[in-house]
Amino acid sequence: MLVLCLWVLYQALDRVGGWSGLAAVTPAEQGGIAWATAVTIVVGTFVSGGTQTPNWSRFARRPWQGFTAALCAFPVFNLLMLFFGAIGAIAFQATDFVAVLLRLNLVAAAVLLLFFNVWTTQENTAYAFGVAGAELFNVPAKRPFIIGGVAVAIVLALTGIYEALPQYLVLLGILIPPLGGVIIGGHLFVWRGRLPRPDQIRFLSVRWSCATAYLLGLAVAFASEQLSLGLPPVHGIAAAILAVPAAEWVLRAAGVRTRHEELGEEPWNT
Repeated sequence: MLVLCLWVLYQALDRVGGWSGLAAVTPAEQGGIAWATAVTIVVGTFVSGGTQTPNWSRFARRPWQGFTAALCAFPVFNLLMLFFGAIGAIAFQATDFVAVLLRLNLVAAAVLLLFFNVWTTQENTAYAFGVAGAELFNVPAKRPFIIGGVAVAIVLALTGIYEALPQYLVLLGILIPPLGGVIIGGHLFVWRGRLPRPDQIRFLSVRWSCATAYLLGLAVAFASEQLSLGLPPVHGIAAAILAVPAAEWVLRAAGVRTRHEELGEEPWNT
């Protein structure tokens, strides 16, 4: 796939006359979308997959192997794929990488890319959906959720939901990043880098401080997108991080329990 992307890059630059020619290309559709919206869409393309990382990184033999795989997959290779796709889209005025390949008469490559891309990505998605469903409903089998999720996905695909993909990616870029902010805020300000082991915690059903922080981060991200102020995902993360200690303080003052009960063993990070 990397070889194919490099070939597309070469053909795209040759078509428009190099990097200077690429910068001078006039988009086929005038107006377009705002820069912040475009960044939010890019975030939305990988942020959902990022939340699924523990579902497969837990199979690594060593922690550093799982970390390295995630580091290569998201910040490195995912951004490379976006880069190659953007160059091809600008040069050939196509909205899909497969369409770029078809314009280069690489029909077989386009079919293979589409097949393997859908196979390798949706396999993980179906697995993650099954795990999430089994966990949510506290049942041991994930197969019914996988079958049901695939059936729903096929029906949605047949209805033409693909046309709403940009709006959906914007929604993901708003909804999910504040979750990361809550995790970061809890790690820094609540646990102060000393995370207890899961088997040494008696969990609360709901940590209202985290739920409150997420909703505040979500509100900030949504308002930022609606008002076209800065980058909504970044604002949502920052707001959620800062809201965690604030919500902890307010709810504790009101007598609400906000932390899981630690059972006294050594934490993971000392």
